[in-house]
Amino acid sequence: MRYGLYYAPHPDAAFARLANAWLGRDPVTDAPVEQPPVPGFSREEFADVTAEARRYGFHGTIKAPFRLADTVTEAHLLAEAESFAASRVPVPVGGMKAATLHGFVALVPAGDAEALGSFAGEVVRHFDRFRAPLTPEDRARRIPSTLTERQRGNLDQWGYPYIFDDFGFHLTLSKRLDGGRAEKLRTFASDYFARHLAEPLHIDALTLFVEAEPGRPFTQLARFPFAVPQS
Repeated sequence: MRYGLYYAPHPDAAFARLANAWLGRDPVTDAPVEQPPVPGFSREEFADVTAEARRYGFHGTIKAPFRLADTVTEAHLLAEAESFAASRVPVPVGGMKAATLHGFVALVPAGDAEALGSFAGEVVRHFDRFRAPLTPEDRARRIPSTLTERQRGNLDQWGYPYIFDDFGFHLTLSKRLDGGRAEKLRTFASDYFARHLAEPLHIDALTLFVEAEPGRPFTQLARFPFAVPQS
């Protein structure tokens, strides 16, 4: 089993319902959701474009998926996540926009989101004692030769390369596409999510996702709202 600590909108929020329809799955119930028609893509094509993101569920990674260390249990992780969230205030992200990242369409902060970067780094450090060391196979899958020296150091020390100075918050919407198709989908995503992109985003909870078996869809195990209200 692997666990990830993510941002995800409240399951009852309109943003979550809209995003689940885009990806075609509700990560709470693991039930399929009918996807919207997308100009320039058949239903089959759009289902394929979103297949990988659908397996992970709509989310923004805070601490990337990890296997539990031998010294801890799921109950320990749940208890610590609840305790951690109880002492946190909502983290401002600001406006969001639809963008392409190396061919992937995603929702990303429109500004620098400095507070979010600091918060993500704190989560990575705080929960690292729950993480089992990477196996050689896990490390090889990251293709270390393509990473910078700093990213390789992060991978070896923290189990994931894109953290701290290399952290980039994003809500993935597609697989990698060629330039024209990526831009067409980005434009549609900008319109599709327009109402929510216009509202400043705040991270107001940590959501624990779980992959029960390798290759299975990630589902929401628990959501831990931040107990300290925003001032």
